[in-house]
Amino acid sequence: MKRVLDRLALLALVAFVFAGCVTTGSRPQGNGLTKTSGGVPIHDWLETDGYQRVVDALTENPDLRGRRFQIVRGTGDSVSVAHETDRLTEDIAQGLRARALGQRGFVIVPRRPPKLEPGFKLSELNCDLFQEHDAYLTVTISARRPESDLLARIQFNAFDAKENAWIGGFSVYNDRVGLTSQEMDDLKKPYADNSFKGTAVMPYTTNEIQQMALYLAQSLTCKYQPYYRGEEILVYPEYDDLSRRKAADIMDAVESNLNNLNEIAVTDDRNAADWLLKAKMNPDGPKQGSHSLWVELVRKDGRHVQGVSAHAFVVIDNSPAANFSGLWNILDTPGNRQWGKLHVFQQVPGRFAANVLGPDGDSLIASEVDVKIEGNKIHFTLVARVEDRPRTIDFQGVLTEGGARITARVEAFPPYEGFSKNKVLVKLDY
Repeated sequence: MKRVLDRLALLALVAFVFAGCVTTGSRPQGNGLTKTSGGVPIHDWLETDGYQRVVDALTENPDLRGRRFQIVRGTGDSVSVAHETDRLTEDIAQGLRARALGQRGFVIVPRRPPKLEPGFKLSELNCDLFQEHDAYLTVTISARRPESDLLARIQFNAFDAKENAWIGGFSVYNDRVGLTSQEMDDLKKPYADNSFKGTAVMPYTTNEIQQMALYLAQSLTCKYQPYYRGEEILVYPEYDDLSRRKAADIMDAVESNLNNLNEIAVTDDRNAADWLLKAKMNPDGPKQGSHSLWVELVRKDGRHVQGVSAHAFVVIDNSPAANFSGLWNILDTPGNRQWGKLHVFQQVPGRFAANVLGPDGDSLIASEVDVKIEGNKIHFTLVARVEDRPRTIDFQGVLTEGGARITARVEAFPPYEGFSKNKVLVKLDY
């Protein structure tokens, strides 16, 4: 009798496991809902059966109702949220996105907000589907051995992005689908999924400032849209110290993109502003040198608004060369009399240029001057009209104080009265 009871207990345990109860680290393997045998061509199965079974399961499962999904490639028991998928998986993901349009109960969210164009109105932006995802829909395709048989296994699962755990009770799969030779090649062919650009696994670089700024501005605009009441709003920028020092160019571009909209204008008058544009940078990315940059629109009067924020990751180059980039005050020493301003920027990786401005910061003395940077030393020569005649200015400086100052020796040919050869450059906060 005891042996019979033990067997019944074992059978009950097996039935419980296969009913879809899983642990965090174990992907659900299916509950018999959708298993199909045979080597039916993969796209035939998807179009006639597979896509609809996924949609039905997402609609009917109470644990999935109301979820906002992003589609990613699955790899075994892990979720691949990387910058590369493969061509076959991406094709299937596109088919699933098309099939899911207009379905009730769940949403497959776009990974990118709509584009901003100059003169656009907030009311014209199609932001309906742009929202943060809270779950991943994984597509896992595993080629069967030998590959010459052109057979594979395909499986769809759901993963909770916030709980970092598989969602039980949902697994749509087919053990034997047929691939063409081209589809087998596509399964091995990396496909750069730039929709993940700006995430922790695929941060922006300092050469992608414009793309990053556009994404942040687009995201903020869509998040703000529900609060829009038809009026023009003025926004005043208020950034933390690290954002001013490390992300000045990015935030400048964010402001430019916000100004593209008819109803939003960035102002330097805090008293006139309705909203504050806040920025905070943290050196907390998983890759060396990567930082997260958070931007947020908040009401100046302190009234609470929820969720008008966006963030992205960027790798900040901390090399001495990169520290030269930015706007500098040029001061005569001794006395700290304002001589002019210097704007150093990177044209292409490894190549720098500078604009030399007058003391007012507006008048241009020389533009796009080639700059030579070696370690913590900077050197450039220009010809410009100074004191009513053309002169050659030779500039040699050394970066000091952790990148906050440049001590420089400047020669003018021919020299002129009152010109000081010794100068110090102080990096300006944005």
